[in-house]
Amino acid sequence: MKRFVLVTVLLLVVLSCLCVIGYATVPMGNMPDGPYDAILVLGVPAKLDGTVSRAGRVRVEEATEEYRQGRAPAILFSGGAASNKTVEAHAMAQAALAMGIPRENVIEEGESLDTLENIENSQRILDARGWNRVEVISTPPHLHRAAVLLEHTHLHWRAHACPVTDSRWREAGVQVEEIFATTMLRVFGLRVIPAMHSVARVQHAVGRKLHLM
Repeated sequence: MKRFVLVTVLLLVVLSCLCVIGYATVPMGNMPDGPYDAILVLGVPAKLDGTVSRAGRVRVEEATEEYRQGRAPAILFSGGAASNKTVEAHAMAQAALAMGIPRENVIEEGESLDTLENIENSQRILDARGWNRVEVISTPPHLHRAAVLLEHTHLHWRAHACPVTDSRWREAGVQVEEIFATTMLRVFGLRVIPAMHSVARVQHAVGRKLHLM
């Protein structure tokens, strides 16, 4: 019995190490650092009152700073009403306008409900404008998973991390989730996404329930 437990623990340690290695070695871009046609900001849940959340504001601030430094002439915000009735892209876009970004340089993609749709729907908008060079902004843990998905597009891209606003414990939990999800994508490819969607739907439902309590 002790030997079985020891072997099980060793296997879990080895698998955990492989997952971390797979996560840490994800390429974070396929082009030099700029210039870009657009800055793509991946979605994050907004508040129920229609305003941008703290996590969303950090992404907007990072994108705004990149825009002002001349990294790209436009910002594309992506994200639908994934976690509540507020469209994530619109909430972030409104925050960007309030920060002084011109309306004509702010684009909204408000239909996507997950990271894959963020990227696919945004790619169609970029294609329609003849753009294919993008700087992608999100939190460090999320960017690794997004990077794996971006590898399946024809975009020229580079990831750019914004600060994390979660508590240390929440950040650690998110990190573990992203390591697992990223590893699954790297090992099994896009065919694992339906299973990941099922898990995400449960998480969103639980999150909404807790928010209403």
